[in-house]
Amino acid sequence: MNYLGQSCRPFIFIINYQQDASYIEAVSSVDPAEILYNLNGFTNQPMFAENNIAFLSRKRLRWQSFPESLATYQHSFDIVQRNIFAGNSFLTNLTCRTPVETNLTLKDIYSYSKELRLMSVRDAFTVFSPEIFIRIHNGRIYSYPMKGTINASTPSADRLLINDPKETAEHATIVDLIRNDLSMVAEQVSGILINCRPIKGVFFRQVLKYRVYCRMII
Repeated sequence: MNYLGQSCRPFIFIINYQQDASYIEAVSSVDPAEILYNLNGFTNQPMFAENNIAFLSRKRLRWQSFPESLATYQHSFDIVQRNIFAGNSFLTNLTCRTPVETNLTLKDIYSYSKELRLMSVRDAFTVFSPEIFIRIHNGRIYSYPMKGTINASTPSADRLLINDPKETAEHATIVDLIRNDLSMVAEQVSGILINCRPIKGVFFRQVLKYRVYCRMII
């Protein structure tokens, strides 16, 4: 990564959660048959992938999920809450695996997605997100954390989200954590609330979007 960055060569990198597997490749060498990506227009996506949605729209969709029981989720929730109260964590995202049965392939799911940032690794996974991790431009690093969820059809949804004490605490925590991380490689770190924006997904939801930015140390 350092070599490609110092050579000013765009590259793709993927690191798994356990940090025991990674993929790093210059963009010019990425095989679209193996890895597809579209990061807000920065893409190796061929035209057939863009047109594939027309074919999929005629396909009879089968999708059944198998969420874990409330008791199992409650057990995980209690562990997280207990450790937060004990001061062992400032912010935790509680997630769980949900098996699904579908007649869609991973590539089909990629084609269906309307998000601005998505990637599909052949026979492994498809991932998509509305959130930018970091963006580097003109000597500055930007991050845009998005937190908070509410049904956007709720009256005064944006005000309710902004004035909610729980959401306020979560927003302050994530912005502070990202500022701390960026301060390790940059200076003059600042954070501001940009807007309260709607996102269309399985549910129509409203989220708060922040911008954290700083000047890089070179």
